[in-house]
Amino acid sequence: APNAAGWYKADVTVSFACSDPLSGVQSCTSPVTLSEGADQSVSGTVTDKAGNSASASVTGTNVDKTAPTISASRTPLGNADGWNNTDVTVSFTCGDAFSGVANCSGPVTLTAEGANQSATGSVTDLAGNTASATLGSVSIDKTAPATTLTTRGGISFTRFGQVYVTPDTQFVLTATDTLAGVRTTFYQVDAGAQLAYAAPFTLGEGTHIITL
Repeated sequence: APNAAGWYKADVTVSFACSDPLSGVQSCTSPVTLSEGADQSVSGTVTDKAGNSASASVTGTNVDKTAPTISASRTPLGNADGWNNTDVTVSFTCGDAFSGVANCSGPVTLTAEGANQSATGSVTDLAGNTASATLGSVSIDKTAPATTLTTRGGISFTRFGQVYVTPDTQFVLTATDTLAGVRTTFYQVDAGAQLAYAAPFTLGEGTHIITL
């Protein structure tokens, strides 16, 4: 028998049982196998030895042996380095060419920080065939990186919250990030331009503000 939705997910064999109480059966239609298709029908015929005949039909047979389709997409996309700094929602699009979609996974939102996360969804058609899709390589880092400033060489000391150094003292920036990693460290001296840090630097005489 078909499932509750009226579909099969495998070939269906229609067999005919023939009988004749008097002259006996001369011929009876052999079993017929139905493959994929909707609303299929099969007719069978029996003939007795006296030449009498009768027929019977099976109609409305629905067969779907093909798995449904499912694809996954993400919002938002990752940046050029493959990272997101917000939650990522993975959505699934499902389809079925024969019986139709019975169930399709809803969106999955990835909220946890971490690299190479994935989300899997599934689809079931009305015949009971299933398929799944996984979207991977989702990397989320919502924690800001940190930059620290240290000095080397020269002479430096702190007094009343102010740092005093000699002109030959070098300033060293160290940036850390536990997930995505550091791409670029920037600094600004006083009201000057923002610069990409490449090597330790020194400052001339005067009072300065270094912004990291």
